[in-house]
Amino acid sequence: MDNKNLPAYPLPCAATETGVYVNYHANVEEAAVVGLTKREVVAAMCLQGMIANHGDSGAPFHTFAEIATAYADALLTHLSNTNK
Repeated sequence: MDNKNLPAYPLPCAATETGVYVNYHANVEEAAVVGLTKREVVAAMCLQGMIANHGDSGAPFHTFAEIATAYADALLTHLSNTNK
């Protein structure tokens, strides 16, 4: 799995008959994790900034989402290339 699809704030979890619960004592590398991916978190931050700055500019909402996702992909690609 590439870096952008790893969880941004991983919480180890386990599933039981009664549902899924967070297991704070589990090793994150060995447990299943839940939460937003790094890509989703960065895209949400970009989208929040664009909406706060432009408000209702009349542009279709999917246009903002596409731009926010492109910014997230560019940032995560840049970071993965510079941290080698």
